[in-house]
Amino acid sequence: MPYKEPAEKINKTEKTVPEKSFDKSIRQPSAGGKKFVKFLKRLLVFIIVTGAAGLLVWQSIAAVPVSHTGLILRFGRLRQSVYQEGLHFKIPFADKLVLVSNQLVSSQVSAEARTKDAYSLAAEISLSYHVEQDSSSALYQKTNPDAYGRNVLLPLVRESFKNLASDYSAAELAEKRQEFAEKLGGIIQGKIQPDGVKTDVFSLVELNLEEKYYADLDARKALDQEKARQALELENQRAKEELEIELEKERAEQIFASAKAQADGIRLIQEALLASPDFVNYVKWNRWDGKLPLVVASGSDIHTLIDAGDFVPQDALQASEPAGAPEGYSGESFIPDMITGGLTR
Repeated sequence: MPYKEPAEKINKTEKTVPEKSFDKSIRQPSAGGKKFVKFLKRLLVFIIVTGAAGLLVWQSIAAVPVSHTGLILRFGRLRQSVYQEGLHFKIPFADKLVLVSNQLVSSQVSAEARTKDAYSLAAEISLSYHVEQDSSSALYQKTNPDAYGRNVLLPLVRESFKNLASDYSAAELAEKRQEFAEKLGGIIQGKIQPDGVKTDVFSLVELNLEEKYYADLDARKALDQEKARQALELENQRAKEELEIELEKERAEQIFASAKAQADGIRLIQEALLASPDFVNYVKWNRWDGKLPLVVASGSDIHTLIDAGDFVPQDALQASEPAGAPEGYSGESFIPDMITGGLTR
């Protein structure tokens, strides 16, 4: 068992430090130390007071930047007073300044719809809007103004585009794109006007119909062209037939006029023969060249060598037979007495 020294012996050997002298040296600092401690205290108080005053002043000032409207929340409740651009005072720690931007905000919206004739339609819409200053408070009570475009305006544009596109056919949209854009812009402005929001720029950047529409359009154009060609050919055929009919009418009229003229001529000859039988002799003399046959058979009658039927119609000769004609005169063939008399004598 190990040896242990008595506790009394151990306590006698320990050195002790005078307690009174140690406490006195700690509790009584020097004069320089006292001044330094006093300075630190004053500095701390100054910093606290200055910080509190600065914080108080900071909390009392409301700064509203350009193109913004300031709203005041007093203990979380919206006040009716609205601050315009500039510096304003508010109750520290009670009032909170909320800024509503009245600047122009631009957005791009992609929308899809179907036309009245069931064609797919895709559009890219560009619009710029801003919040009216007088309506900033009312809009803040309704929704977050900073998220108005994302939460309210963009869904509204897509819905309005879809509803309006269903009233148009694909061909109407292709022809009346500007009218469609203006009507869509008017519908959107009418819906956001109660919120105090105004659209400054509205543009239908792209309006694309599905490929099926263009294929059907080409097919319809080809069909219309074929119909137009057939109609033109039919019209030309009708015009040609009408022209031929007109020409036939003209030829018939000419033939009728010629026949009528001939009939009138014959009628006039008949009337002349009836009025003057010597007219036949006049015609015979005008048509005879004055030549007689070089050879005449013996016993032949020279009266038969000249046939009046070669000069005038048979009926005219019969009608022109004069009263009291000499024996042997038939009206068909004769030779003047001066010729026959000269030959017979």
